[in-house]
Order: sequence, then C-alpha cells, then structure tokens
Amino acid sequence: MGNCDNQTGNGTVRTVFPVSKQQLADPDTCVCVKYSVATADPDAAESTKALMRLLYDMSKSKGMMFGQQNAGHIGISIDRFDGSDSDVKRISGTHPAVVGIDTLSFTGYEGTFSQAVAVTKQLHREKVIVTLSMHAPDFALCDEKFAGYSPNRTEPGIVTEIMPGGRYHADFLRYLDIIAEYARAVTADSGELIPVIFRPFHENNGSWFWWGADHCTAYEYKELFRYTILYLQNEKGIHNFLYAYSPNGPFADEEEYLSRYPGDDFIDVIGFDMYHDRPTASDKWMETLTATCRQVCAIARDRHKVAAVTEAGLRMLDTASDGKEYEGLSPDNNPRPDWFRECLDAITGDPLACEIAYFLTWSNFSKSQFWTPYLIDEKHGHEMINEFTEFLNDQRVIVAGENELSV
Repeated sequence: MGNCDNQTGNGTVRTVFPVSKQQLADPDTCVCVKYSVATADPDAAESTKALMRLLYDMSKSKGMMFGQQNAGHIGISIDRFDGSDSDVKRISGTHPAVVGIDTLSFTGYEGTFSQAVAVTKQLHREKVIVTLSMHAPDFALCDEKFAGYSPNRTEPGIVTEIMPGGRYHADFLRYLDIIAEYARAVTADSGELIPVIFRPFHENNGSWFWWGADHCTAYEYKELFRYTILYLQNEKGIHNFLYAYSPNGPFADEEEYLSRYPGDDFIDVIGFDMYHDRPTASDKWMETLTATCRQVCAIARDRHKVAAVTEAGLRMLDTASDGKEYEGLSPDNNPRPDWFRECLDAITGDPLACEIAYFLTWSNFSKSQFWTPYLIDEKHGHEMINEFTEFLNDQRVIVAGENELSV
C-alpha cells in the first residue's frame, strides 16, 4: 500500500509498529585493539575513554547508531521537555542512540542552560550518547549574554580578533567558560562526569558561518580550533569531551577533507555534514553518500579515529508540491518516502562505508521545519511514518538502550 492510498485527514494511518529486534552479532574486534584506541585528550576521563571504545565497536559492527539533534527537548509530538520524551521515542519506545544539543541552548535560543544540563542527565539515564554542537555567536555583534542567533553574520571577520590579543578575546573566553561550566555540570547519578562528543566550528569549508573558508585562512581556522580545545583541557580542566571534526561534504578527495583539519592530537571523530537538497526520485545523492562515507572511513582508519555522519537530512527547500519552502521534509508528497532506509543501505551495504559509527539528522523544530516523521496521534503520523518505523525496526539501526552505553 502506498502513502497516497493510506492517507486520511489526520495524516497517514499507522500500519507498522515497533518490534523486538534480534540483536546484531558482537563486532569482530580484538579486545587489545579496542583498548588501545586512544582519545585525543591524553588525560581523558575513564568514562570518556569508554565512550571512545563504544564508538570504535560500533564502527566495526554491521549497523550504525541513529541520532537526531535536539531530540531530548524539542519536538512536534512531545509534551515533556526534560529529556524523557522525543518524537522518535513516541514512535519506537526509545530515544535515538545519539542526541545532539547545541550551545544555543545555553544562551536562551534553543532552551536554557539549566534545561540543557537536566536534559543531558536524563538522556544519559536512558543510555543516549550526547553530542554538543556549537553555533557560536558573532562576538563583534552579540550582546553580553550571547543571546539570539548570529553565527551566520560574517562581517566583520572576527576569527583573529577572538584569539589572544584580539578585541573580542575576553568575550570568546567567557563563552568557552559557559561550555566548561556545562561540561562540569553534566554528571551521572553515580557522580561521574558524563562524556560528551563536542563538535565546534562545523561546516568550516563553507561560507555561511563566520569561521568558514571565505572568512579565515586554513591556518587561522586550525589555530582557532586548537586554541579552543587546549583552553578547555588545560585552563578549565575539561576531560569528559571527545572532539569531532565535521566539514561539509561531499569532497573531491582526502586532501580537500583534510585542508582545515586541526590534527590528530585534537580530534576523535572524523565526521562530515551533508544534506540531500531538492531531492528527486532518480537523483544520485545516495551514491554520493556512499562515496563520501568511504572517503571519511578511510581517513578514520588511517588515523585510528572513528567515522560518523555528524549531520544529514532531506531538504525539500523550494521544490515541495504545495509551493511552500521547507528546510527539511515537506508535510506530504516527499519524492523519497523511504529516504532513511536508502541511507541505511547506502552506508551499511558498502564494506568500507559501513564503518560509520553514527548517523545524525537534524531537529524537529515545527511542522514546517522538521527532519524526521512524527506521530500525529496513536493511529496516524506524517506520510513517511510507516517507512520510518520500518527503518527504526531494522536490526542494523541502533537506538538508545541497544548500544550498551553503561558509562
């Protein structure tokens, strides 16, 4: 039965429901090799090292962890915003295995600081891995509280001005201090610090953020990235972070990917962001996804790191059938209804691309800006609800509680 045959005025009728999955076989990894995988931070906490080992195990398994940005406190179908509810959990009974939070939540744009801490703690209780992205404000334009959204304000150039000796250096340090405060505040019920994958200065090869390639040199970018990490580690004593590098794909070759890479001493997760813009039923984006995953996994192998798709999603933009523009999925008539399974096959079906540890899609902000299907009521959902449920039911897709996160 196709989507059009299964529609009602309340959305698509649910015909697929969560099932008990047969667990994947344990990854074929040598224990001595797994325990030799080093974190970029030589003083990383034991829980952080354990997270790195878990990611390494996932990279050698037959599946991948599924993730979504802001899933613990922002969604369409949820009515709790404390980390105990998510659009995915409403469908499958459990959260995504990986959930993203952004530093925008620390300064009031996507929540509050206290909420971000509470959400992280609750997600950890539910065996979710948390990754922290950083849409840092333009320090030349923002107010003292770093309120609002200004990472896309690219004039004047500020990269050199937030480094030591620059006009905005003190403001930058105050911002990093907030991140350090969060890192120290996120503790498990045992009192142990919760490990977090920190992903600053993403999509650096684009031009849409002030740290992008058009607004600083490769040298300046690398110095900024390194300074940020060393400040958190050495000045603030933060050792519960892994660090992710995520330029925007696709890439011509390894040299392009590594053109702004800050170095192995600063990176744990070799990632990339890549969106499927203006999709058609016959385009070749899935082939590009496989090829890009192969490139990134090869780099991760060579450098003893872990590979991930750190951001992805289908973006209809100005091609929706109703004539409206949608930054993510459209409410109906999406040309690739099985997009999530297509991504799964593109990644796990290739002997090298399958080393992707996790795949994270973007946030469900509203019914006009969302990246995963959602429930409308117990019997109905977005038009892709059944295909998405089948994706979540696939044993290759790891959700929270299936990744044995016990740190």
